Amino acid sequence: MLYLKNTENLKDMIEKLDYAMVPTGFVHCFNGNCKNANRCLRHQIVRFIPDTLWAVSVVNPARTSPTGKCAAFMADTPVQYAVGMDHLLDRIPYQEAKRIKQRLLMTYGKNRFYQFKRKERNLLARRPTVYPSGLSGVRSRG
Repeated sequence: MLYLKNTENLKDMIEKLDYAMVPTGFVHCFNGNCKNANRCLRHQIVRFIPDTLWAVSVVNPARTSPTGKCAAFMADTPVQYAVGMDHLLDRIPYQEAKRIKQRLLMTYGKNRFYQFKRKERNLLARRPTVYPSGLSGVRSRG
């Protein structure tokens, strides 16, 4: 069975945005004169920058275009994505489905594959980054 995450009304999502959900290094746009500013996530997110944040990444103002043809444009419409993979291979020819399943098993291992299948683990979740000790620019505790 294919499960879709619920998406709320766009206006409600924008008004309820928690800035903590914004990825580190997300590029913001302060160009309010752009034709697409009211539909661009990079511009909409600017309203939610907390006062405690010292600096943010910004699109180079020289690269923005008031005509709306901006390479940095990111639509603010919500995206639906699927969770689970019960019927992932249903419409694929049997031999091809076997190869895909085998590749998934080899990539993730038997335990993780079935955890994804049973929705016990999120396939899209990021793994924590582990830095080697002595790496410059990384502060150690102590």
